[in-house]
Formats: sequence, structure tokens, C-alpha cells
Amino acid sequence: MKPVFKLLFVMMCGIGVAGCKSRPVPHSAYQTTLPQVGTVVTIGIGEKMLIKSDAVETRALVLAQDQPLGEFIVRKGTYPQIADKAEYQTFGGVVMATAGGTVAKQNKLHLFSKDGTICIGRAPCAKFDYVMGVTTNYQAASFQNTLIYSGRIGDKITLGYREFQRNVARPAFNNDVTYDLSESMILGYKGARLEVLHASNTEISYKVLAGFD
Repeated sequence: MKPVFKLLFVMMCGIGVAGCKSRPVPHSAYQTTLPQVGTVVTIGIGEKMLIKSDAVETRALVLAQDQPLGEFIVRKGTYPQIADKAEYQTFGGVVMATAGGTVAKQNKLHLFSKDGTICIGRAPCAKFDYVMGVTTNYQAASFQNTLIYSGRIGDKITLGYREFQRNVARPAFNNDVTYDLSESMILGYKGARLEVLHASNTEISYKVLAGFD
């Protein structure tokens, strides 16, 4: 480990002596469909067209441009809040670089409530140009609905519907559905709506109009 980042690591560890009691990090959890509504996607045969996903929104520190901090440069980006204390808020996954260009990832920054300064540990500190935003983390839902593209023959295309419970397939609920594109370019299943833009025996392009119920 380079000396400058060894020092950085020690300072980050030292913040724990502040003694402030941690509070739960504010967040919002919900279910959504991926790709999201309005997205245009192209995939190949056998790939997933639509899945149900759990989403967790967390407050984030948003830097529109690189910011100097002591002998470091904090790279622009969106960094999620990972700890909440009365004295400061902590943001993780921060990308920093030295003047020589060496990059270190997964660092932490602390935004102090008293004066709005942003620090590594207790020092160095600086005033940043930033805004508070949100970042969203997606992961497969424990109960998973999935639509899979199975190919096209003439004007007809086939989609496979699959269900999973905690990553275990539920064969009794699997289904293969055929659609006639000469009748409509809109496909629907369990509330989901997809508009077919192009389909062949190798790939399909479509727009997501609605997610699963």
C-alpha cells in the first residue's frame, strides 16, 4: 500500500473514535420492473426481456465535478450514504486520486453538520460544491417474474414466462406464450406491456410500456 493511502486508511479508521451513536440511514424500498418503463432494449434469444426487481433508494452526495481535498482529488460521481450520526453523515464508495494520478476506490467522506465541511476522518477538510440526491440499488426480488425471448417464426413470436421463489424455479407456473405480430405489436402478460420494434430469430428490439402487476 502506498504511504499516502496507508495514511488515508488510518484516518478513515480513526473516525470511529468519535463516539457518536449511529442512526438508521434513511432509505426507501419498493419493487419495480427492469428494464424500466420507457426503456428501449435489444436482446438475443434466450435472454430475459423483463424481470421484477427490489429497489432501495438511498440519499447520496452528488459531485458534478472533481473536488480538491488536501493532497487528494475526489472524483465526480454519486456516492451513497452509508452511516448517519448527529455529528456527521458518511458516504461510501468514493473514488479519490493523488496528484500523481494514483486512484483509490471505496473510500469514505464525512459531511459534518456543524459547518458543512467534508472531511476524510477529521482532516483534511474542505468546502465542496455538491448537491444531495439519491442513488438506487437494484437486486432480484425474492419472488421473481421473468419474460424470456424464445424466437420468431413468420409473424409469430414466442415468449417464455418463468417464476422463481428465492432463486428456485417454480415449474408449475412456467408458461410459453405465442403472439401474432400481424394483429398487434403490443405484447402483454400479467400486467406487463411490451411494444415490439423489431424481431427476428436472433434478437428482438422492444420498448417497455408497463411492468408486471
